[in-house]
Amino acid sequence: MIGALLADMSQPEMWTLGCVLMGTLLSGGALAVSWYSVTHKVPVKLSPDPVRVQVTEAQHQQFASREAFEKLTADNTRRHAQLFAEIDKVTEDTRKNVEAAVREINQDRTRTMEKLNTEFIFIRENLAEIRTNVSHLQKDKK
Repeated sequence: MIGALLADMSQPEMWTLGCVLMGTLLSGGALAVSWYSVTHKVPVKLSPDPVRVQVTEAQHQQFASREAFEKLTADNTRRHAQLFAEIDKVTEDTRKNVEAAVREINQDRTRTMEKLNTEFIFIRENLAEIRTNVSHLQKDKK
């Protein structure tokens, strides 16, 4: 009966039937694997057992004691405070030196501008006098 049914099917119908059968088999396999993984839990084993880890003498020598660690931390904190204080002092001194240099440059510029202004006034007055003399000479020639 199945043979007669298969004999009557065309090529595209055979492909469709094959794909449906293959999908059914794959779905069934996936369902079986899922069911197995849910029902069969594998116990997790930690090695070494974290509860039974014993500290050996070598580990005592390798790691600092709490007192040594706290002393080192206090020393580092004190040294960092000293370094930051020195950095702040150098920064403040540098700022003051730069401000003094800028103030000196501004004072020099002001003195230079005053001197130039005085010289320009002198030149302008001399030019005015020369122009006056030249205009008198030109009038006298006429």
